[in-house]
Amino acid sequence: MGVPRTMEALRERAAFMKDSLQKAQTITDNMVTILGSFDHRLSALETAMRPTQVFFFCLNCL
Repeated sequence: MGVPRTMEALRERAAFMKDSLQKAQTITDNMVTILGSFDHRLSALETAMRPTQVFFFCLNCL
């Protein structure tokens, strides 16, 4: 009598943990995508700004 309830409680807990883990993985995957996109855009901005940085650096050398 006590064992079936315990087993059912363990099954429910395992199902809950599995669902939580899947949700956490989805959130992680989304964050990796967002941060990858941000990194790509930041690199493009740095590349675009490089000529301006070099120009102003050269002005300071004069």
